[in-house]
Amino acid sequence: MKDKRNENRNEELDEYFKQLDIKFATLEKFGSSLLVIGYFLFIHGANIDILDSLDMNNTGETASSVTLLGAELILVGYALLFIVASDRLEEKKLQNDLLSQNTNLTPHENLYYAYFFSIIINMLRVHALSEIDKANKSGETFV
Repeated sequence: MKDKRNENRNEELDEYFKQLDIKFATLEKFGSSLLVIGYFLFIHGANIDILDSLDMNNTGETASSVTLLGAELILVGYALLFIVASDRLEEKKLQNDLLSQNTNLTPHENLYYAYFFSIIINMLRVHALSEIDKANKSGETFV
């Protein structure tokens, strides 16, 4: 009887972790999509900058505003990826405890810290691009 309960418990845990992995992968796809869109906006901003240099910008957009929007999307994308990395780290710890697995946590910890520092650095970039965008809107120039 006890073996049957343990078997049911293990099946329930396996299903729980499987559903958790699907949830994490879905969130990773969304966060990564924000990075792709954000970097595409960087390219679009550079194209607008070229149009400005050629006095041909009829888009109604400014390079600094488009690039800032891209940086903001990238920051949100990294925040989502950080959440997933944090949750995956906790999942691996839980699997080690509950399922007596011996998963090496170091790579998961490294990914957690990499995304954490990416957020910090990207916050700095968003702030800098925001200042540039404000200066461009007010007519100031950076020399």
